Amino acid sequence: MGLLPVTAGRAVRTARPAAALLAIAVVVGACGSARVDQLPPAAGPDAAPVPSASPIGSVMPTTPDAAAAATKPLLTADLRDGSLHLSLDPRARTLTLTDALGGKQLDRIPAGVGPTQVACTPQGPCYVTDTTGDALLVIRVAADGRSMRLSRRVYVAGAPYAIAVDSARRRLWVTLTARDELVEFGAHAQPHILRRHPTVQQPDGVRVDAKSGDVTVIGVRPPQLQRLTDPATPDRP
Repeated sequence: MGLLPVTAGRAVRTARPAAALLAIAVVVGACGSARVDQLPPAAGPDAAPVPSASPIGSVMPTTPDAAAAATKPLLTADLRDGSLHLSLDPRARTLTLTDALGGKQLDRIPAGVGPTQVACTPQGPCYVTDTTGDALLVIRVAADGRSMRLSRRVYVAGAPYAIAVDSARRRLWVTLTARDELVEFGAHAQPHILRRHPTVQQPDGVRVDAKSGDVTVIGVRPPQLQRLTDPATPDRP
């Protein structure tokens, strides 16, 4: 298992070095031999602090059941008109590429220290939030659709967790559960942070309306919905 490529000019650090090093040691030591049930537990969202800034947009209460349903992690994603299927195994720390039509596994690669969710643009690339590793992983699928690789690792402090892609506006939205923030990226091969927004507490979910561009952040402590009206930064790649 090789070292992960790092975005040029970005120092790779982690807010949770002990947890990250433990996970790396176990995964590297057991790679290819351990059963999944012998691996460390899957990563999850960090426990969020009390927000230090007021969330923008409109905020309304919701029910615990509705919040739980809206914050289920995204573990699968399709691309290229549904012909390719990606599935993330958070506990095994792997990402698998499958031919959606025939069901044949095409490739499997490591997916960071503590991956939690995956999302894709229609033609790629795909993105994985590595919550334990404080990173956004950019995954490139080969032109022939038979393999994939980690092409970029973007350091994002704050335990990135929930993820949503707005293909129409080429935007990627990621919540930072350790900071109560929503981060806007460009949805392309070299994403970088465009803007940050304060959120409700414990932002474990995010959804985007493909038609309007409106973004909804789902907080769970207490259960709340935060709606941002077409917040995408204009005229930025």
